[in-house]
Amino acid sequence: MSDESANKPAQLTAPHEPEFSWAFLHPKYIGTWLIVGLVAIGFMLPNRWRYGLGGWLGIRFHNMNAKRRAIARTNIDMCFRDLSESEREEMVREHFRSFGRSVLDLGLIWWASEKRLESLISINGLERLRERIDRGESVLIITPHAAGLDLGGIMVSHYVPCVSMMKALPNPIIDWLITSGRRRFNADIWLRDAGLRPLIKSLRSNRVVFYMPDEDFGTRNSVFAPFFGVPTSTLTTVGRMAKIAGVDVIPCFARIRPDGKGYTVDVDPPLANFPSGDDVADTTAMNAALERGISRAPAQYMWTLRWFKTRPDGEASPYG
Repeated sequence: MSDESANKPAQLTAPHEPEFSWAFLHPKYIGTWLIVGLVAIGFMLPNRWRYGLGGWLGIRFHNMNAKRRAIARTNIDMCFRDLSESEREEMVREHFRSFGRSVLDLGLIWWASEKRLESLISINGLERLRERIDRGESVLIITPHAAGLDLGGIMVSHYVPCVSMMKALPNPIIDWLITSGRRRFNADIWLRDAGLRPLIKSLRSNRVVFYMPDEDFGTRNSVFAPFFGVPTSTLTTVGRMAKIAGVDVIPCFARIRPDGKGYTVDVDPPLANFPSGDDVADTTAMNAALERGISRAPAQYMWTLRWFKTRPDGEASPYG
């Protein structure tokens, strides 16, 4: 559910709706089906057991993947300088635990009944979306890459009609399962190759659009704005879409609750005086809103991605 495609011409004319293919049963996909089987086992476990097993799997991934571990540590070192060495190291480990839990919880996205999802996921501030939809308005939701992203998104789509964007996944089985899960209720999913036109059209058609503006796509259509105190290349797309469609921009955050007790989704108040027409002021306000939401469960943000690879004034990437 994200975005890199500002200003690209629309190439796709329909939402992304992959279907099952008998080719998925080819022996080359046996590893994929083993992962799906593990997710299915997790799906059948009690919540607390699944939570514990997911945390254990996350630590195994932490121990095996030095590359992602180093990226996470670099990001956390840059963003949380006030924490001690041991506190930052523990945040890295907790991030991987959250990642492992989100992987096992894919089964909830793919197969859980509405009743089960409603019992596991609580939404604070849902009325902010429903009131606007009931008035015939649309909403542009901004949300960060975090462990609770998908379950939060499908639960919001259970109550209001949603549209979002994603990058096609290289594994066709996982792409089919992930996309089908995200589309289970009232959601249309477009590929990035479609450009922004489907999102803008949806914002003019009484829909809620989910958009993740926190990826580093270089300097095109971006300005540098602070994010956890770090100058960060930030897309100006949110301000432009809000201006074109004349809609409110509302931050939304989903987080895993402790001890396998489910998920909490927070729908925050809309950004004030947004857009202002000043790209730097607007991206600064957007990043500050994302920071506030991420800080409710900071380890659950996707710290293994290279958020700061583009540096101002020709500085070297911190990732080597």
